[in-house]
Amino acid sequence: MICTCGNDRFIGHQIIRADVIVGADGSFLENVTDRLEDSIYDAEKPYGPFTCTACGREYDELR
Repeated sequence: MICTCGNDRFIGHQIIRADVIVGADGSFLENVTDRLEDSIYDAEKPYGPFTCTACGREYDELR
């Protein structure tokens, strides 16, 4: 999809699952590595609303 401003990059939302370090009570302490993306083992498809990175226009779906 191309935004009305001509841009083709958008900010979306995504649910991810990653390995992390937790304390004895199961609470989050820190990421396993400095780069969270190195610990991600599953990610769902991005969803909207999607925001154009150039002009800020929002779209519910990208078609």
